[in-house]
Amino acid sequence: MSVSPALLRAARLPLLLYNLLYPFVLLAMLPGFLLRMARRGNYRHKFGQRFGIYSQRVRARAGIGGFTWVHAVSVGECLIALKLIEEMKRREPALRVVLATTTSTGFDLARQSAARYDWLEVIYNPLDFIVPVRLALALFRP
Repeated sequence: MSVSPALLRAARLPLLLYNLLYPFVLLAMLPGFLLRMARRGNYRHKFGQRFGIYSQRVRARAGIGGFTWVHAVSVGECLIALKLIEEMKRREPALRVVLATTTSTGFDLARQSAARYDWLEVIYNPLDFIVPVRLALALFRP
């Protein structure tokens, strides 16, 4: 299935506006984010992942690419995603998965489960901005 050139052209302007306005919206919301992160504690843990910056260990594991990307936001979604991933792995033994989570509680839950698998990498989902997303996609090549 191919996308028509007219549809691609129509999608460019909203995407351009989104990417131009996103940094300003993020800056406006930053004080609230920082306050919430300070209240929760442990906010610095893997903070760079939200900007597409990964540790040497993650880069080494992801270096060959070919991951299947699964995204889960909440703890409940992480639990369901882990069951889905286990079934996918059962059906496709060569499968490698990156599970991107949004919340720190979801990340901790997924990381505990992933500790027993060498084919599952748990990361924080990058911010929905062109640079962090491109960095994450370039690393994992889903």
